[in-house]
Amino acid sequence: MSQEPKVVKVIHETGALNDELDWEITKYLTNLGIGYTPCHPSLVELEGGKQAIQILIDKTAVLKDGVYGYGIIGKIFIEMPKSPSDLRIIWMTPKEELESKGNEVLKTAKPQKRPKRY
Repeated sequence: MSQEPKVVKVIHETGALNDELDWEITKYLTNLGIGYTPCHPSLVELEGGKQAIQILIDKTAVLKDGVYGYGIIGKIFIEMPKSPSDLRIIWMTPKEELESKGNEVLKTAKPQKRPKRY
């Protein structure tokens, strides 16, 4: 899919991914480059009636005293997985756009410390 899917309804505005699925998405984003962190998952209905998980992509940096977020730079939509390792991406903000927006927020945004998560 070349264009971002149209969300017609938010089914659950906030939620949590299980650790295995969160890890699979984190690994996928890490393979694209450093500093992309999945956050704020929500269950949505897309145009055409398909349900998906929409996840925002935060630009992050690890500094001496913790992890800092610079802001949301993109989105990723995934199909409802049958198992955590069954990651099926419907659409994601193009890598070039992630890089461009990421560079911009690094210059302009004031980073916010992210909570530790284990």
